[in-house]
Amino acid sequence: MALVLLLASLLAVMVPRFDDVRLEAERIAYERQLAEMQTLLRLELASTLYREGWSGVGRLDGDNPAKLWQRQFGEAMPRYSGEFPREAAFAPGTWAYDPERQTITYRPRRQRDLCRADGAWPARPSYRIVVTYRQDSNPDLPRALNLLPQGRYSWRRAGEQACRPEAVTE
Repeated sequence: MALVLLLASLLAVMVPRFDDVRLEAERIAYERQLAEMQTLLRLELASTLYREGWSGVGRLDGDNPAKLWQRQFGEAMPRYSGEFPREAAFAPGTWAYDPERQTITYRPRRQRDLCRADGAWPARPSYRIVVTYRQDSNPDLPRALNLLPQGRYSWRRAGEQACRPEAVTE
């Protein structure tokens, strides 16, 4: 009987910790994928400049990062489910591209782990490739490619039961 109580006590303490570890692993994988997409944009900017010059950079505005990934690396982007609106194929923990909005969106494994600043659901962070232009004497020349968030989101903190919209920061 003492052994059963000991095991039950250990499980009661450890189960919430396993959830926190899972949450942290997903958040890190998400942030790593974002960093990899930012690196991809730098590579794509350099290759486009080399192949087509500045005139080719403007067409990348709103492009699909998964398509650029395929072109740059010759393989499918990790954790990419395809294009919307194939909701059934948009598995939790993956990304999908919405050609209508020209955004790539992440679907969290558990919806309660992520929230939007305005409290609306579902909280699925979306990003859009945006070409920024120079502000000097040559405003027609692109300056950079950026992956811009289309809203503000926050991950649930370890130990919390759900994400709190008021905890969302810039």
